[in-house]
Amino acid sequence: MSTGNPTTGATHVAREDCLHLADPEWEALQRLSTVIGEATVATMLRTLSPTEQHGVALGFIMKEQRETAARATVSTPSTPRVESLKLHVNSYVGREGEPLLRWLVEVDTAITAGRIVDPLSMVAFAMSCLGGRARSWAYGRRLTDPTCFSTYEVFKEELRQAFEPPQNEFRSRAEFLDLQQGKHDVHAYAQRARYLVSNIVTNPIDEATKVVTFMKGLKDGPVKTYLFREYPSTLESAIPLAMQEEFSLRQAKLHVNVPRPMPRPTVKPTGGPEPMDLSSATAAGSRQRRGPTNVRCFRCGNNGHYARECTAPVQAAKGRRDDTGYRHGQKKLERPAVERVDIGHAVLKTAAPSESHSHCKKQDDRLNLVILKVNSKREKSLRALVDCGASNNFVRLQSLARLDFEEVVMPRSLLEVRLATGVVVRTEKRVVRVRFSYREKKFVDELLVLDLDDKFDMVLSMPWLARHDPVIDWTKRTSCTSGVAARQ
Repeated sequence: MSTGNPTTGATHVAREDCLHLADPEWEALQRLSTVIGEATVATMLRTLSPTEQHGVALGFIMKEQRETAARATVSTPSTPRVESLKLHVNSYVGREGEPLLRWLVEVDTAITAGRIVDPLSMVAFAMSCLGGRARSWAYGRRLTDPTCFSTYEVFKEELRQAFEPPQNEFRSRAEFLDLQQGKHDVHAYAQRARYLVSNIVTNPIDEATKVVTFMKGLKDGPVKTYLFREYPSTLESAIPLAMQEEFSLRQAKLHVNVPRPMPRPTVKPTGGPEPMDLSSATAAGSRQRRGPTNVRCFRCGNNGHYARECTAPVQAAKGRRDDTGYRHGQKKLERPAVERVDIGHAVLKTAAPSESHSHCKKQDDRLNLVILKVNSKREKSLRALVDCGASNNFVRLQSLARLDFEEVVMPRSLLEVRLATGVVVRTEKRVVRVRFSYREKKFVDELLVLDLDDKFDMVLSMPWLARHDPVIDWTKRTSCTSGVAARQ
């Protein structure tokens, strides 16, 4: 609706003709003319009274406000309320080697999740997560100067200056360039590389150097070969490739040499019991029991089996078969009872030098083998020789004064002692019951008293070793104990 020319006639109304209308009302009528037409508004202003004109303008204004409010409600969606999230942050106590940057990342994440925007509130939250000497340092600074930590950035900078080692970036750079995987897995190695790279802020390392250093520090193997074949462009792309390759390698090793289940034999149903050939079973069992023929049983003295497989009676196993074919304890015709024993590699004082040292002359086919020599540095200790050639346990006559023993009453008899050279020496039989300890254990054994030389105080047989020290397997010539020398 224009306000100018008086010649426009009935279709136009000038502003001077409607001075009783306020400016907002006149502007509302102009907007109304764009809706219903200028001629209609001009006719309305000429025919209506001033009060009715005020009502028309006010009604149009209210209608516009309602439409604007409706459009705003439709166009502006309701924004959902974002709740704050409280995260747990580990305390930083300021110990040497404790990663400060990792703790600062935890604090930044907790501040973002908790929607803390006030700088002083951020500083207060970070100070509450300190502990130990770091907490004492922060609150001591706040006690002397309440305005010391004006912003969160100032707090982090002063904390790094107080607890980070001097020249931390230089140290981190040098350690990263010399980083090696060693005995760590790829995950721990990658985390260490990431931490060292995060410490270098002033002059960061370029991505090519990061990748080459990370790949060079890996252990030689399939993971390193795979990375050199792929050659990733960034460190963050190289780490997942290395971890995936290590996982694939571990999974492949799980399926190496896995025993395959043997197919079960199919059993054909029969109408009755199946006959069994016992002769073949006995023959197979005898073949399995038959061992090497070059071994000698130290119980019965026969070749071809071990003592654990010996079936000889206990009474017959106390001695070895002599040259005449009689066992010990059996009487020969018209000859006195004489017990014959083997002393192994020990030497009698009563034996002649030619009988004691003529080892070049082998009198029989026995396997004479010194298993071990037991020595001790204690004052009351005894030197013992454990010999597979010994058929009984012996003690030196001069060593009885150092032992707790008692005589065994028995009929007077002779004892034939066979040396390692095959020479037989006769002496009077004497048996004592001796109490002694071995490896912190106490034993009571019956020993034959012989006039031995001063090299050993006791000569023990293989049954004694198998009974009191089963850790030593003399048949396999192995020993699992420390402090004991084993030799052939």
